[in-house]
Amino acid sequence: MRSDYKVLSSAPLGPFDNPSPETVPFTDDLLRQYDLDVACIPYNISPFSILEIARHLSLPEATIAQDFRFSPSTLQPTLFAAYPVLVPIYLAQYEYNTESGTGYHTLIFEAHGSFGNIWSEPFSPDRAFEDKIFQYFRQFASEPINPDPNAPINFGYPKRFIDTAGFSHTPHQELERAIRDYLESALNLPSTPTALAAASVNDIDNLAEDARVREYTIEDRTPVIEWMKLGAELMMVQRIHEAMSDARSGGNFSVHTGTKGVDKMTFVNGAIRHLADKAKVLKIERMQLKPTWAKSEEDLREEQEAKAEAEKSAQSQTEKDSDSS
Repeated sequence: MRSDYKVLSSAPLGPFDNPSPETVPFTDDLLRQYDLDVACIPYNISPFSILEIARHLSLPEATIAQDFRFSPSTLQPTLFAAYPVLVPIYLAQYEYNTESGTGYHTLIFEAHGSFGNIWSEPFSPDRAFEDKIFQYFRQFASEPINPDPNAPINFGYPKRFIDTAGFSHTPHQELERAIRDYLESALNLPSTPTALAAASVNDIDNLAEDARVREYTIEDRTPVIEWMKLGAELMMVQRIHEAMSDARSGGNFSVHTGTKGVDKMTFVNGAIRHLADKAKVLKIERMQLKPTWAKSEEDLREEQEAKAEAEKSAQSQTEKDSDSS
């Protein structure tokens, strides 16, 4: 490519439209497609470099939204899985001549499906000829999520760098959107690819030995997805438990039950205990579901402690049932 614009690093080639695309292991046979030689561009950005950068942010840079920020030095992911995939694309570069000289323009075409996206590098606004072509192309383009004169022009459907799995209730929905927009804005900055590559120098050659780098298969990703789903369910149960406990403490609750012989407070206390037990069970299930390669020594210790606590609680409940009978 003769163009000096790093359009390839600035185009969100994922997430894929199909969450479970069929992938095949890389072989040399893939280097020849439709009588054309395929050039494999090596990775120069480690997926874990974003953590290294985030841990060295200033407090203003770590502010996600008003009254919502994180502490960079304490940032620690609960689970981090990276799935390297070679994404097929076509790169087309066109040469054009103007009064001021020869110019080059690059387009990216997604090649993994019949209806892939198309990106164009932006034209320089200071050149009348380029600006005229830019405006012509612009009428067919999707509006960028984060408008930037240096951002690639998307001629297909809008795509983000970040895809999130959120919660169905506020305030978690608002927090999810804030985090997504914060990360999206950061990844859209023209300086981001260079910064990520610079932060990747120390570990880019060791990624093959890193257990967090996984094969992009349904079998490998399913436990991670289920682990995340259990996390959402656990948070929901904990939130309801917290709300009911607060309501009980303040006496602000109303119970509508057809159960005869049970007063309101007894019913509420029973419901709160049930939610607490449910949270314990979900926590243990989530610990067990977490892939072995992702478990730290602290995870294993917490799993053993949670199991012991659950067994003790079950034994205590059995003894109470025996006494009452």
